[in-house]
Amino acid sequence: MNQERVAIFANGCQRMDWEDLNCCRCAKRGYTPEGWFTCGIEAAVSAAAVDDGTVSARIAQRMGYTDPPVYSWECSEFKEVVP
Repeated sequence: MNQERVAIFANGCQRMDWEDLNCCRCAKRGYTPEGWFTCGIEAAVSAAAVDDGTVSARIAQRMGYTDPPVYSWECSEFKEVVP
């Protein structure tokens, strides 16, 4: 099956800035007892970082990615951590 892939970040710095804005502050962040990411978006972004830099079109849509992209944006599934 050939699934459309999207290059959502121009470089690693942009990816890290996006993760700092979103994943690092999100209540969905975490790992299963087996060591897998609990958020599919975070898993896909992390996998893209060590692969070809692309995610599926579905993940890009879930993230709130727009074309043309802005440098950083809030993930559409972001859940703020409540102190």
